[in-house]
Amino acid sequence: MIRFLLGIVVGIIATVYFLHTESGEYLLSSSTKVRHLEEKLQHADEQQNHLAKKLEEATVVIEKMATQFTALEQRFQSLTPPESPKTNTPPVVEAPPPPAPEPGASVPDSGAILEPPVAPPTPEESGASIPSDSPALQ
Repeated sequence: MIRFLLGIVVGIIATVYFLHTESGEYLLSSSTKVRHLEEKLQHADEQQNHLAKKLEEATVVIEKMATQFTALEQRFQSLTPPESPKTNTPPVVEAPPPPAPEPGASVPDSGAILEPPVAPPTPEESGASIPSDSPALQ
């Protein structure tokens, strides 16, 4: 049993030593997964560089368009005459406030009594005849 445990300990130590030396790195770097991941990383770096170049080109184009737009705007403003303020509408005049009653003065009473409005007479009250094909009779 002691030989078995000693073999496990020596095997672990040898494996760790092997992996930390250059021969272990060669073994790991030659695996297909590592090579595949390195290729993907290289491809991603190329894409990043390509997109950075495209971004720089787009920035240059946008700046050029902005300067051209500013020049066009200035040219348009120089061609259009300045607008004069319109004075066609009359000024709004507010009505003066009613005079305040003097203290101690009484409010005059007009004496008018308002009657409620009278409803117009119905056709039956006015004596008008309703046609027989009217929907009111049905």
